[in-house]
Amino acid sequence: MIPDTIRINIENRFGKKILYSKDCEALSFSIKKACHENVSPTTLKRLFGFAKSIDQPRTYTLDVLANYIGFIDWSTLIAEIEQAESFSEGKIHLIKLEDEKNKYLLHHQISISLTTQTINTKSIIELCRKFGKEPEIFPFLTEMISIAANQKNIIFLSKVFSLPNVYNIKTHNPLGYYYIGQTFGLMLRKHKDLLDELLNPLASNINAQKYFIEWFVDEDQLLEYYGKLIDAYFEKADKNPQRNLFYFSLKYKQAAQIGDTLNQNKWLKKLQRITITEDFHPIPVGRSIGIQICEMVSVGYDNSAKHYQVIKNLGFKQDYDKAISFMLYLSKELFIGDRIDWLVPILKEFEKYHGNWELYNRSKNHWGIKVENQLRIYASYAYFVNNDIKAAKTCFAKIDPNLFEPFMYKLIYTHYLKVQEALKK
Repeated sequence: MIPDTIRINIENRFGKKILYSKDCEALSFSIKKACHENVSPTTLKRLFGFAKSIDQPRTYTLDVLANYIGFIDWSTLIAEIEQAESFSEGKIHLIKLEDEKNKYLLHHQISISLTTQTINTKSIIELCRKFGKEPEIFPFLTEMISIAANQKNIIFLSKVFSLPNVYNIKTHNPLGYYYIGQTFGLMLRKHKDLLDELLNPLASNINAQKYFIEWFVDEDQLLEYYGKLIDAYFEKADKNPQRNLFYFSLKYKQAAQIGDTLNQNKWLKKLQRITITEDFHPIPVGRSIGIQICEMVSVGYDNSAKHYQVIKNLGFKQDYDKAISFMLYLSKELFIGDRIDWLVPILKEFEKYHGNWELYNRSKNHWGIKVENQLRIYASYAYFVNNDIKAAKTCFAKIDPNLFEPFMYKLIYTHYLKVQEALKK
């Protein structure tokens, strides 16, 4: 069971006390809506004492609950509680009252917008000035984005990434920004008619460039809204080698999706001219190196090649969470290009370097857990190709399709099914 202090916070966020087993079903829906993650009613029933459990809850589950009440992860939440216990009761009471006021003012604005079918952008700007540094601002804004999309409110949507006091990486958990970007992307998937009017405001806005276009890479939509968006972005954004790597890789993949070999070669040549340095983000580097290896059709695995040196620097020397992000995007491209000759030894060396641990199950943060989950697809296949069927099936059994990222769900799920089919043979 979870501690009483955390239970109270969850109930406050939920809007009612959790008194009965059936309340866990509504809570599961509320968590899904606020955090875009799944915690099943059965798991919640165990946590709230309505069902017996002999197992410890997963770190992922606890982190999602922490996110639900405005914390980065479970360990941060526990540390905050321990610190709060050193305050006087009066101080804690005042803090709770202020939190409640923030929450209900934001909820009230949502209700007003739904009731009137209009959005008062000035009121929302004022609310952000007051509460933009509070964790409640993220579920509020994701809800308002959905409302604005249904109302075709271009004025509000064009200002989302300029709202005051919200975009400060020192104040907020970066995951909150990611979910604003994700909500925006999923909204544009559904409301394609809004894209043309939003292209310029999004492409020109520094926060939108970073927290939406660069962080929420919608690979499933490269031939749809996201393809148009990255072209507008690249025209407006300041140019640098890392941004070039990001854009050229996606243009290559876009050309590959329609079989345009002429443009594939064009973007590949541009990629090959870029010198990758240690300050590059691991995800676009993994994508780019994977693409380049797949195009080296006459070159087998070679640990003296320059591409291997990049893999070594990012996969076998950096901290674990950065390494798995790099390795996921590298493995994905190698799997697409059927470069098993590179995929198998690289994953074997990766596992050897990071120690004897339980099949990609070390990350303690929410993003890392999701990356590990998807990386297991390619690890399972590598074990299978290496004739270690027991390890392949054990690793594959740990994969949870509910944790696949929405922005590349179709692709990842297709790979999941291919490996599943291979393991049946």
